[in-house]
Amino acid sequence: MAVICVDQDITKNIARELETGSNANLVTYVTDGHILKSHEFPLLPGEHNRQNIIAAYFACRSLGLDDEQIISAIKTFAGLEHRIQKVFENAQINSSMTQSHERRGY
Repeated sequence: MAVICVDQDITKNIARELETGSNANLVTYVTDGHILKSHEFPLLPGEHNRQNIIAAYFACRSLGLDDEQIISAIKTFAGLEHRIQKVFENAQINSSMTQSHERRGY
């Protein structure tokens, strides 16, 4: 199976090549205006994760899963360990030591 976002010309060309020169199950999609919005999946923040979620969604649809099954799984998936893992939270970082020329010896 090949799941390809065809938002860009280069990926459209890849999809065309696979369509004519491969017997792979080809799933193509566009992200623009897609029903899945990143704010619905706070465990996986960021545009790159939204794009990955959309790709996973279409892969699952092509395998016969329904929307309810897919969305439920995505909403509870927190990602892999050590990926987008919050290590600490700091409201303020004091950078005065790095900004002082006298302290740096200049």
